Amino acid sequence: GSDFAINGVSIGQVTVQDNDADGALVKAINNKTADHGVVASVDAEGKLTLTSTDGRAIQVTGGTAEVLAGSTMSTFGYVQLKQAGANEIIVTDLASGSATDFKTNFTTTGNITTTIDSTLAANSVLLSASVVKAGSTIGADITDDNIKGTTSVTFTSAGTLKSGSVLESGSVVESGSVFGGDAYVSSTVTTTGSSLLKAGSVIGSGTVLKAGTVITTDMIAQGGSTITAGSVLAGDTTISGDVTLAADMVLLNQTQLANESKVVAGSYVAADVTISGDLTLTEDMTLKANSILINNSDLSIKAGSTIGGTFTTSGHITMTQSMTLKSGSTIADSSVIGTGSTLGGDTTVKGDITAQGAVSLAAGSVIASGSTLKKGTLLTNDITVKGGDVLAAGTTLERDYTTTGDTTLVNDMTIAKGSILQSGSTLAANAGGASGTQVADTSTYRLSDLSVLTQEGAQIAISVADAALKDLDNVRSDLGSVQNQLSATISNLSVTRVNVTAAESSIRDVDFAEESANFSKMQILTQASSFAMAQANASAQTVLTLLQG
Repeated sequence: GSDFAINGVSIGQVTVQDNDADGALVKAINNKTADHGVVASVDAEGKLTLTSTDGRAIQVTGGTAEVLAGSTMSTFGYVQLKQAGANEIIVTDLASGSATDFKTNFTTTGNITTTIDSTLAANSVLLSASVVKAGSTIGADITDDNIKGTTSVTFTSAGTLKSGSVLESGSVVESGSVFGGDAYVSSTVTTTGSSLLKAGSVIGSGTVLKAGTVITTDMIAQGGSTITAGSVLAGDTTISGDVTLAADMVLLNQTQLANESKVVAGSYVAADVTISGDLTLTEDMTLKANSILINNSDLSIKAGSTIGGTFTTSGHITMTQSMTLKSGSTIADSSVIGTGSTLGGDTTVKGDITAQGAVSLAAGSVIASGSTLKKGTLLTNDITVKGGDVLAAGTTLERDYTTTGDTTLVNDMTIAKGSILQSGSTLAANAGGASGTQVADTSTYRLSDLSVLTQEGAQIAISVADAALKDLDNVRSDLGSVQNQLSATISNLSVTRVNVTAAESSIRDVDFAEESANFSKMQILTQASSFAMAQANASAQTVLTLLQG
């Protein structure tokens, strides 16, 4: 039997075909979904996906060499972010620092060959003999003064030249490139496909337009006949005299554009064009692979251009803006690396450098003896500090420490702001700012868009239905909670109302009894007063009677 298991639940012996063609593996896993909480599916390319149905982590253990081609497919867990208020949620990790985010520029010792793409920040200096690979984005103006050699730069991939760049006479613009300025062709060009000449272009005398061409500007054909705008040529036609286009015009395949015709910015020609005279770009220009830039005194490539060919510097170049260096580029000895740059190759630094912010040091970096690690740095490597103490990986520094002995990092480590790396420290290749935290791609499915005729579609449909049921259960739970709260509130209010009424009744009973007693008292006093008055009146009558007798 096999010990292949998911989340501790044994799947058992499984015979798996290539790409799980018969669905045996998926079926074996999904038969126990209720136990391990994972749903498996295989897409059309044979890619197996394990999906947690209840949000838990996925742990695959046991003999997976034959079942999963040696991959464990385990996950480390998951993070749930629940926003309770209006505050912004920010997620950071230890890889968030720039590779060379230092307070001052630093100087290299020895050449650096980039093994990954890297960035040179503004104020960096590339020294003579540095090699800039195709695809790099230039951070300074490039001229003949700082490009090595006097021949040419040949593009091996497409590139973009920024406005203001100057192409020397004789440069070759590869077929399909979009012109960024007005250029004159140095010899007759025969198109190999449809081309576009923008308004303002000049079709030279002797140009042969192919049958079917739609004329957009009045012109004279050889023989003196006039071709009016809007006409469609019934046959191949040779133009007599130069014609300046009043509107854009499409040149069909096999059109022969005469020598010294003018191609204005925004046009493209389906043929290689060798330019006559220097071309100054009035807008950005796209150059296709195999374009050739002649390197003479007037050549100028403006900062921000993307180079499609490799060139070597012959003088110092100071970056006026950030520059992207492609893998394989060479940064010459003693070049200056600006703050905020990323390193594409290992380099040893001259002089002490201080971290401007959190700085990511890749595995293989060497922290020279005497370096200062600031409070807050989380060690991912054992570090020996002044006094001989060894601080173990996993320690967060509660105060500043000074290292003793050179320390080679076996794991990436981020040092805190203000840390000082001593001269001679080595910074390993580091893309900089590369985050270890990633958000998985998300796809949205509706049942109406799914087909249950495939295994993958059926599994997705089941997942959608399960998710909908969970949402319904959540809604019911929320409604039940609200209903219970309302019922409890109503009950409490009813009890309070009864208690208030009873209290009021008791108060009224006491008040009535008191008033009844007062009434009886007053009634007795009134009766007594009346009796006394009657007695007094009777006595007076008796006296009068005696006096009369």
